[in-house]
Amino acid sequence: MHALPILIFPAYQPLPSLLGCVRALMGKYKIIVVDDGSTSPESQDIFKEIETLPSVIFLRHAVNMGKGAALKTVFNYTLLHFPKVPGVVTADADGQHTVEDIDRIAQALMQAPSQLILGTRHFSKNVPFRNYFGNKVTSFVCSYFVGRRVSDTQTGLRGIPLKMLPQCLQIDANRYDFELEMLLVAKNAIRAVPIATLYGNDASSSFHPILDSVRVYFVFLRFATSSLVTSALDFLVFSATMALTQRLFASFLCARVASIIFNFCVNKTLVFKSHDKPWHELAKYLLIATALLWYGYQSTGWLVQHWHWNVYVAKIFVESFIFALSFLAQSLWCFHRPYKK
Repeated sequence: MHALPILIFPAYQPLPSLLGCVRALMGKYKIIVVDDGSTSPESQDIFKEIETLPSVIFLRHAVNMGKGAALKTVFNYTLLHFPKVPGVVTADADGQHTVEDIDRIAQALMQAPSQLILGTRHFSKNVPFRNYFGNKVTSFVCSYFVGRRVSDTQTGLRGIPLKMLPQCLQIDANRYDFELEMLLVAKNAIRAVPIATLYGNDASSSFHPILDSVRVYFVFLRFATSSLVTSALDFLVFSATMALTQRLFASFLCARVASIIFNFCVNKTLVFKSHDKPWHELAKYLLIATALLWYGYQSTGWLVQHWHWNVYVAKIFVESFIFALSFLAQSLWCFHRPYKK
């Protein structure tokens, strides 16, 4: 059994510091370096040296596919060839991580092999603006989705449990947003470990804080669109049934059944893109819908009776809270695919 995690370096146009880092760690750890389609002559010289090093496995992409794709290549290789390691430690190839910090994350993963270990940097206003701004934006968004504060969402120094790798392979993203979506897979099973904050060559980084942050919003935007379309369908079915039957309860029931079926199917396949068994998720979805229906009815009635709100204003006010609660319940519980610890 391999007692130590495997170290992973996804590299695109790496700096010479990568070679020194690998040499310093190869005596203790098994290391995998993946060239993500680098084209510069300097990169090829570095990789030629790496290929000759003992205890180092070298993989290569024919073209640049993105950091997420490079990580998934090595995750798959690890699951096939090293199924007994506690996990993997990923580190950037641009000189932003010290040998001591990489070793610290590896030790933390061995101590907590069921948690995602994040090498967390301290962001002050002395760091490059795009890194400072990008981290603030993504930290706010990811903390909302994950359900806990994540102070450094951009860190490439991570200890990832072996049992989490199969779920990571199912993430659609292939670039820097892959690491953001990894946080959604881990949810609350996250542990932060302080590391040094280094920016030796910020210009070489291909992280785009605005673009990659917007990608995280897409799940929420898909959910909002789904909710709006569902509301429109509910209103149309209610109006049509009411015009045909003139029965309030029958119209309400038909509209609610149609909207629940539609919303469940859309949220499962298009919003959260879940591949789990539908009946299990449908049961949880119905529990959420029932609980929120009761909450909406009680809250609206309370505002009308005790605060004398207009019933339509109260309805809109309560529905805004229900929207947020529904998103959290569905993303964290109904359509969430946690990895088995």
